[in-house]
Amino acid sequence: MQLIDSQSGHVLLENVRMAKTFVQRFRGLMFERSLGEGFGLWIEPCDSIHTFWMFISIDVYFLDSQGTILEVRKKVAPWRIVIPKQKSHAVLEIPHGGATLKAGMQVELRTQRQR
Repeated sequence: MQLIDSQSGHVLLENVRMAKTFVQRFRGLMFERSLGEGFGLWIEPCDSIHTFWMFISIDVYFLDSQGTILEVRKKVAPWRIVIPKQKSHAVLEIPHGGATLKAGMQVELRTQRQR
C-alpha cells in the first residue's frame, strides 16, 4: 500500500504494511535490523506503542480515525514506551528520517496502482 497526502494526492511512502490483527500489532517492527526506503508500518487500532526488541530508531505518527496526524515523535529509540498526549486511532511507524510528515496533515492509504 502507499501512504498518500489527502490534500495534494502526492505519494509520501511507497511501501506501507498494515498491522491489524493482535499478533501483527504486537510484533510490529520487532527484530527488524533495517527497513527499506519508503517503508512504513500502519498499526490499527492503536493508541500507544513500544519499541522493545527493536534494533533501529523510528519516527512515530499518531493519527485519528480520519487520518489526521495528531502527534509526532521523532527518533524513538529501542526499548521505549510511547503514549501520545491525546487518544489516537492508528499509528504510523517509519524509519527515522524516512519522510517529512507534520501534525495536522491528513493522510490515507491506497492500494498501489499497477504499472
